[in-house]
Amino acid sequence: MAKVLKLQVHDSLGNIMVSAAAAAAASAAAAASMRIVVVRFADADAAAAAEISYRDRRFYRRQPQDAAFGRCRCRRFLRQRNEQE
Repeated sequence: MAKVLKLQVHDSLGNIMVSAAAAAAASAAAAASMRIVVVRFADADAAAAAEISYRDRRFYRRQPQDAAFGRCRCRRFLRQRNEQE
């Protein structure tokens, strides 16, 4: 007896189509919409990676060893200069 291959395929509306024939009957539009979803997820991943790298740069800018070249040094310098004038 031959084994019957059952596939579970969802159409664009989320309905379940069961059978190999239904899988073969999937339209090109449904396949194109799947590609669009993949592209959207890829764009979201790239945006998330860019946001993480931006946050990392802000974090590394605020390290204590860099404070001598940051705002604290400038504020102290300006305060002293204003007091002298």
